[in-house]
Amino acid sequence: MKILFIFPKWKKFLESRPELIDSLSGYHIGDFNMPSIGITTVAALTPPEHEVELIDDHLDTINYQTDADLIAITAFTPQATRAYAIADKFRAAGKKVVMGGSHPSLMCEEASDHADTVIVGEAEQTWPVFLKDLKNKSGKKRYSQDQDELPRMLLNQVHPRRDLFEKKGYISMDVIQTARGCPFNCQCCIIPACYGRHMRFRPLREVIDEISSLNCEIFYFADDHLLFGKATYAKKLFQQLIDKGIQKSFYISGSLAMMANDEELLALAQKAGCKQLYTVYGFCQLSKDGLGKKGDNEIYTATKRIINSGIEVFASFGIGFDFHDPGIFDRTLEYADKADIKVAEFFLATPYPETPFMKQLLAEERLIDKTWENYNGSHVVFKPKQMSEDALLSGYISCWKEFYKKYSREKFNREIGLKYYATTAEDYQLEREKIRKERVR
Repeated sequence: MKILFIFPKWKKFLESRPELIDSLSGYHIGDFNMPSIGITTVAALTPPEHEVELIDDHLDTINYQTDADLIAITAFTPQATRAYAIADKFRAAGKKVVMGGSHPSLMCEEASDHADTVIVGEAEQTWPVFLKDLKNKSGKKRYSQDQDELPRMLLNQVHPRRDLFEKKGYISMDVIQTARGCPFNCQCCIIPACYGRHMRFRPLREVIDEISSLNCEIFYFADDHLLFGKATYAKKLFQQLIDKGIQKSFYISGSLAMMANDEELLALAQKAGCKQLYTVYGFCQLSKDGLGKKGDNEIYTATKRIINSGIEVFASFGIGFDFHDPGIFDRTLEYADKADIKVAEFFLATPYPETPFMKQLLAEERLIDKTWENYNGSHVVFKPKQMSEDALLSGYISCWKEFYKKYSREKFNREIGLKYYATTAEDYQLEREKIRKERVR
């Protein structure tokens, strides 16, 4: 059987907000492509008797007359609108379609209207069963694994089929997963609903083996919770990278407070090769207090402690939560300047399916937009509590413009080391189209 895996296109924020192109063209922020670890993991779970092909809708042209027997489509929420359109078109052509990923898992009934089968949650146990059933012409509408039956550790995880991404024009960075699940239930986070409230780690030996096998010299730990708890796992992982002499650079996501307040963790991360911490402001109490009306020096101290250790802070500022008043825009920019943050992004608070925020907004009848492609952090999809929709959107756009106004492109790329390739909005669009055509060929 031939299986065509499709990673649907979703709008990056520069596509959603063309008014920012003049301010941000050439910074390579908000428009780059990274490989998906989820769809290539499912491809790796596919027995070798099947032929597999991967299409990234951002870079490739979809052939709806393909000779593939099965179309497998993944989607997280901003991709869902496009994913459903692709699925409908293939089904109209007589193709069998299976969908999976976080959005179909959380919105299974909705996804079932566009697919013959929906894989709910993790695929390690269900995907091979589905393929056997399909071969025996007994496939079901839904396959899922009870979260209570998930293994307590992620043992013997397959390595993603990274070869499927070769020559597709992604940034030169691989992605590594170390754990799934999360005990917290943050306002906008889908992880507990998708992967359970219990953190399940991979054995360190398996993680180190996968890192050692990477051809790329830079990788990214995709887990937001690597630094949660006592960070014992992270410390052991960093120590093994040091002991084994694995000289690769890496970026991590996680808690600002934990990284800054654990001197041992901070030192080990830096020595092991950590170059950047991606951290979200607006979820934890530290960042809520620090960007509140009175401010809090503790958040500034924590940020500077990390930066002074040699690890850059990539700050992701959430804007528009119910605890944000109209002064949040100025306070955020003042803090970023004071803390000397050189790389930042801003996102509009977004209520993803099955999150506490979505349930709250539905109960309060404040949701104003359910077009899933607009759930990319660049659209106001609900009625804010302390300001108008127009004021929130205007403040969000001003944050982007004001933050990057302090840089020339040359200075930004000299200090941060990111590639730039345009100087005007027109040049930017022409260069993007040129790169796209080269990647498609």
